[in-house]
Amino acid sequence: MVSSWLSFNTSGLDDFVRTADALETVQSEIPQWIRKDIDSEVNTLMLRAGAKLQAMEIHGRKQRGLRASIVSGMKTEDYSDSSGDGSKITVSVPDSKEAPLPQLLDVGLTSGGWEHPLFGRKKTWYWETGNVPWFSETMESAKPEMEERIQNILDQASDQIQGL
Repeated sequence: MVSSWLSFNTSGLDDFVRTADALETVQSEIPQWIRKDIDSEVNTLMLRAGAKLQAMEIHGRKQRGLRASIVSGMKTEDYSDSSGDGSKITVSVPDSKEAPLPQLLDVGLTSGGWEHPLFGRKKTWYWETGNVPWFSETMESAKPEMEERIQNILDQASDQIQGL
Protein backbone atom coordinates (compact mmCIF):
# COMPACT_ATOMS: atom_id res chain seq x y z
CA MET A 1 0.00 0.00 0.00
CA VAL A 2 1.26 3.41 -0.90
CA SER A 3 0.83 6.25 1.55
CA SER A 4 1.03 9.87 0.79
CA TRP A 5 0.84 12.91 2.87
CA LEU A 6 0.66 16.56 2.42
CA SER A 7 2.67 19.04 4.40
CA PHE A 8 2.37 22.78 4.40
CA ASN A 9 3.62 25.72 6.37
CA THR A 10 1.53 28.60 7.59
CA SER A 11 2.85 32.01 8.27
CA GLY A 12 1.31 34.34 10.78
CA LEU A 13 0.01 31.66 13.14
CA ASP A 14 2.44 32.68 15.88
CA ASP A 15 1.42 36.33 15.48
CA PHE A 16 -2.24 35.34 15.62
CA VAL A 17 -1.76 33.31 18.83
CA ARG A 18 0.29 36.11 20.42
CA THR A 19 -2.37 38.68 19.51
CA ALA A 20 -5.17 36.46 20.83
CA ASP A 21 -3.27 35.99 24.10
CA ALA A 22 -2.65 39.75 24.38
CA LEU A 23 -6.34 40.46 23.72
CA GLU A 24 -7.34 38.02 26.44
CA THR A 25 -4.91 39.61 28.90
CA VAL A 26 -6.05 43.14 28.08
CA GLN A 27 -9.71 42.12 28.28
CA SER A 28 -9.22 40.86 31.82
CA GLU A 29 -6.88 43.67 32.97
CA ILE A 30 -8.30 46.84 31.43
CA PRO A 31 -11.26 47.10 33.84
CA GLN A 32 -8.80 46.87 36.76
CA TRP A 33 -6.54 49.54 35.24
CA ILE A 34 -9.48 51.89 34.78
CA ARG A 35 -10.97 51.10 38.20
CA LYS A 36 -7.65 51.83 39.95
CA ASP A 37 -7.28 55.15 38.16
CA ILE A 38 -10.89 56.22 38.67
CA ASP A 39 -11.02 55.20 42.34
CA SER A 40 -7.99 57.36 43.04
CA GLU A 41 -9.46 60.33 41.17
CA VAL A 42 -12.92 60.00 42.74
CA ASN A 43 -11.41 60.28 46.23
CA THR A 44 -9.43 63.35 45.16
CA LEU A 45 -12.53 64.95 43.63
CA MET A 46 -14.57 64.27 46.76
CA LEU A 47 -11.97 66.01 48.92
CA ARG A 48 -11.72 68.92 46.46
CA ALA A 49 -15.50 69.39 46.40
CA GLY A 50 -15.68 69.24 50.18
CA ALA A 51 -12.96 71.88 50.53
CA LYS A 52 -14.81 74.11 48.07
CA LEU A 53 -18.03 73.76 50.08
CA GLN A 54 -16.22 74.54 53.33
CA ALA A 55 -14.72 77.68 51.74
CA MET A 56 -18.15 78.89 50.60
CA GLU A 57 -19.00 82.34 51.90
CA ILE A 58 -21.82 82.40 54.43
CA HIS A 59 -24.16 85.25 55.29
CA GLY A 60 -24.64 86.30 58.86
CA ARG A 61 -22.59 85.61 61.93
CA LYS A 62 -23.72 82.26 63.19
CA GLN A 63 -22.66 78.95 61.68
CA ARG A 64 -24.82 75.92 62.27
CA GLY A 65 -22.34 73.37 61.00
CA LEU A 66 -24.38 72.44 57.92
CA ARG A 67 -21.41 72.55 55.53
CA ALA A 68 -19.25 70.50 57.90
CA SER A 69 -22.12 68.02 58.26
CA ILE A 70 -22.39 67.68 54.48
CA VAL A 71 -18.63 67.21 54.07
CA SER A 72 -18.47 64.58 56.81
CA GLY A 73 -21.34 62.73 55.10
CA MET A 74 -19.51 62.51 51.76
CA LYS A 75 -18.19 59.11 50.75
CA THR A 76 -17.30 57.17 47.65
CA GLU A 77 -19.09 53.99 46.66
CA ASP A 78 -18.38 51.45 43.98
CA TYR A 79 -21.33 50.38 41.90
CA SER A 80 -22.15 47.85 39.27
CA ASP A 81 -25.27 48.03 37.16
CA SER A 82 -26.47 47.52 33.60
CA SER A 83 -24.40 50.52 32.44
CA GLY A 84 -21.19 49.06 33.85
CA ASP A 85 -18.97 49.43 36.87
CA GLY A 86 -17.87 52.68 38.42
CA SER A 87 -17.51 54.84 41.47
CA LYS A 88 -19.82 57.55 42.72
CA ILE A 89 -19.80 60.17 45.43
CA THR A 90 -22.74 60.12 47.80
CA VAL A 91 -23.71 62.59 50.49
CA SER A 92 -25.81 61.86 53.52
CA VAL A 93 -26.77 64.31 56.24
CA PRO A 94 -27.88 63.35 59.76
CA ASP A 95 -31.29 65.04 59.52
CA SER A 96 -33.45 63.58 56.73
CA LYS A 97 -35.22 66.95 56.36
CA GLU A 98 -31.88 68.37 55.22
CA ALA A 99 -31.29 65.69 52.58
CA PRO A 100 -31.92 68.06 49.61
CA LEU A 101 -29.56 70.76 50.92
CA PRO A 102 -26.27 69.45 49.46
CA GLN A 103 -27.80 69.72 45.99
CA LEU A 104 -29.57 73.01 46.72
CA LEU A 105 -26.31 74.58 47.92
CA ASP A 106 -24.77 73.97 44.49
CA VAL A 107 -25.88 76.69 42.09
CA GLY A 108 -24.68 74.49 39.21
CA LEU A 109 -27.16 71.74 40.08
CA THR A 110 -30.26 73.80 40.77
CA SER A 111 -31.67 77.18 39.91
CA GLY A 112 -34.03 77.10 42.87
CA GLY A 113 -33.42 77.52 46.53
CA TRP A 114 -35.06 76.80 49.83
CA GLU A 115 -36.76 78.59 52.66
CA HIS A 116 -35.72 78.10 56.26
CA PRO A 117 -36.22 79.71 59.64
CA LEU A 118 -33.56 82.37 60.15
CA PHE A 119 -31.26 81.01 62.87
CA GLY A 120 -34.02 78.69 64.02
CA ARG A 121 -36.57 81.45 64.64
CA LYS A 122 -39.85 80.04 63.36
CA LYS A 123 -41.36 83.53 62.92
CA THR A 124 -38.60 84.76 60.60
CA TRP A 125 -38.18 82.80 57.38
CA TYR A 126 -35.39 83.38 54.92
CA TRP A 127 -35.15 82.41 51.22
CA GLU A 128 -31.72 81.15 50.31
CA THR A 129 -30.05 79.96 47.15
CA GLY A 130 -26.74 78.25 46.63
CA ASN A 131 -24.05 80.62 45.47
CA VAL A 132 -21.16 78.30 44.63
CA PRO A 133 -21.07 75.35 42.22
CA TRP A 134 -19.09 73.45 44.84
CA PHE A 135 -19.84 69.98 43.48
CA SER A 136 -20.86 70.42 39.84
CA GLU A 137 -17.92 72.65 38.91
CA THR A 138 -15.44 70.33 40.64
CA MET A 139 -16.73 67.33 38.68
CA GLU A 140 -17.00 69.22 35.39
CA SER A 141 -13.43 70.53 35.65
CA ALA A 142 -12.13 66.97 36.09
CA LYS A 143 -13.61 65.66 32.84
CA PRO A 144 -10.71 66.56 30.51
CA GLU A 145 -8.13 65.00 32.83
CA MET A 146 -10.24 61.86 33.31
CA GLU A 147 -10.72 61.53 29.54
CA GLU A 148 -6.95 61.84 29.07
CA ARG A 149 -6.26 59.25 31.77
CA ILE A 150 -8.69 56.77 30.21
CA GLN A 151 -7.19 57.44 26.76
CA ASN A 152 -3.74 56.66 28.21
CA ILE A 153 -5.08 53.36 29.54
CA LEU A 154 -6.52 52.52 26.12
CA ASP A 155 -3.17 53.41 24.52
CA GLN A 156 -1.44 51.14 27.03
CA ALA A 157 -3.82 48.33 26.07
CA SER A 158 -3.17 48.95 22.38
CA ASP A 159 0.59 48.88 22.94
CA GLN A 160 0.30 45.61 24.83
CA ILE A 161 -1.74 44.05 22.02
CA GLN A 162 0.75 45.24 19.43
CA GLY A 163 3.62 43.93 21.53
CA LEU A 164 5.38 47.29 21.78
